[in-house]
Amino acid sequence: MTLVALWNENGVVNCVADTRISDGMNPNTGRSNTLIDSGGKLAVVPVSVKPATSNAKHTGRYYSCGFAFAGSTILAHNAHFIASNCTQTMFSDDERALPSISHVGEIYSKAGEYVAKDLNSRERRSQFTALIFGYCPVEKKQITCAITPSIEDGVFRMLSTKIVLESNQCIAIGSGKEKFEKALQEANSIGITKGPMAAFNQVVSDPTTADVGGFAQIMTASMDGVEICPVLYPNDDETVALTINGFDTSLIAPIEGIAFGKTAIGLGVEQLVGRNALRAKGIDPDQTVVTREQQNLASFEAGLEYCFQKGSSLFLDDGYTLEKPTLERGKWYLATKCRKCGKDTGICLDPSDGKSNAPLKGPGKVTTRCNFCNSTVTSNTNAIYPLLWK
Repeated sequence: MTLVALWNENGVVNCVADTRISDGMNPNTGRSNTLIDSGGKLAVVPVSVKPATSNAKHTGRYYSCGFAFAGSTILAHNAHFIASNCTQTMFSDDERALPSISHVGEIYSKAGEYVAKDLNSRERRSQFTALIFGYCPVEKKQITCAITPSIEDGVFRMLSTKIVLESNQCIAIGSGKEKFEKALQEANSIGITKGPMAAFNQVVSDPTTADVGGFAQIMTASMDGVEICPVLYPNDDETVALTINGFDTSLIAPIEGIAFGKTAIGLGVEQLVGRNALRAKGIDPDQTVVTREQQNLASFEAGLEYCFQKGSSLFLDDGYTLEKPTLERGKWYLATKCRKCGKDTGICLDPSDGKSNAPLKGPGKVTTRCNFCNSTVTSNTNAIYPLLWK
């Protein structure tokens, strides 16, 4: 059982899937039997057309798209093996000849139909659904094909349906779809709904969702093709592991001049980052009872420092309450105006020393207490500015 989510984010399509593979229901517990938590459900599909003869006016055309599935692993994997071999054994002397993603979807639907009939003819009832996705160089836009089983007039088929995802549109497949869609509708403290990745993490980390779990697989699809994105997970010793399906790539012997993962996404590293932020402020996280406001202040300042070094702004899409800082003369702070007493009050240290004109962006809000009247002060990001404390 599975959760796969796919969404268009400003022209780039992202796909995430869990890695748990289960088999049936345990009659004693009423929960799914977990087989492994490192199962692959996302794969790159190479699409290539090689010259058929020496008279060809091209040396070969190539692009890549993504494959994701939910349901029977044996069916989906074998459909992928057959179909991806087909997409790599095409020949033409026509320099314009290149299959679209819709054509690739048709190849996968036929391969899926073939293996499903083969397996189910042996008295085992299984099925799967899949998504083929990516930037189509033929249609020159992001295209998704949904591969689904169908029985019409007693005839079984696997159908390929073309979908054009609009910006910020999200679709999901698998047993976790209902919980995922519900999580997408949940709003945070300022009324903003969760993004797809946050909703996915909520479902996967929910212990009551036994058939969805393990780790996250992430793939991105841009005009340059699709790319598997490794995931950073924290280790028990407060180091970070670069993983594929939960597999720590550091276990592979070093290959000279080679590194894994040009980009990576961190999941579950918030606690580790938060502990390091506390240490940067001279607070021992193991020896001190840390309040939520203290942690927020430390993490906030660490985030600002990182963004300043990268030349960007810290984006806020939620509300955060920070501990009231102790202000020191001669230091730069981010500040806002107290509505009660009308004075400038510091929020946190400004790592740019006043050089960043837009340190914060987004619809989020920051709450602290006034350094003068101790009243609660809540500000939008556009009402926060650098201030040298005198």
